[in-house]
Amino acid sequence: MTARSETEWEQDTLKNGSNSIVAVPLQSEGSILGVLGVHSKLPNAFAEEEVTALTELGQLLGHGISALRQKVALLSGGGTILEIQFEDDTGPATLVSDMETDLEVLNVVTDSPHNLLFARLTGENVTPEAFEAAGFDPETVIWSDSRNGIYCKIPARNSSFCEKLTDQGVALNQITNASDSNEIVVSATVPFSVGVGKYLSSLREDYSDLTLLSKLDSERGETNTSLSTS
Repeated sequence: MTARSETEWEQDTLKNGSNSIVAVPLQSEGSILGVLGVHSKLPNAFAEEEVTALTELGQLLGHGISALRQKVALLSGGGTILEIQFEDDTGPATLVSDMETDLEVLNVVTDSPHNLLFARLTGENVTPEAFEAAGFDPETVIWSDSRNGIYCKIPARNSSFCEKLTDQGVALNQITNASDSNEIVVSATVPFSVGVGKYLSSLREDYSDLTLLSKLDSERGETNTSLSTS
């Protein structure tokens, strides 16, 4: 009771007591980045459903932190932004072709039983019903639905899709539907330390019809400390 209480939640804890605690790891790709502690004044406050929801929240926060760190690393070292077009029948490809939407890739997880893309979808046709029409369960795929788009975790049915595209530290930026075909267009940033030709040759082992649409070198810059802090 003599502990310093400089924040509102600490004051509430001292006033009401803390009789239930859940410690949720903030995890991304096997690494523990921190712990989210949730307290309640009620005894036995966290049933299985609450623990499951908080666990998913911890994973979401972990993937978000990891995505920011990867973005900082790319911004500080620069890279080559590629736009490539090819045909694929994975979950992300199904969504962008069925919804005619833009899929912004936030993070890619390849160490789970199924490769996952954490993404934000924007567009007029982006609705929970559209996910169901594309073969996904909205209850398990959608994280949140807001004016800024739908945040979701999309399983890639083709296990090599994520691994091939993100090999050697390559970051996915966006996935869209090709306007004149049933193929998809992927924007990816390749670090300067990775040979673009070698990277494309590796992709063509699985996607023989791959077409390079554009190639643009981004400038090297200083590490964005404000992005890292956020």
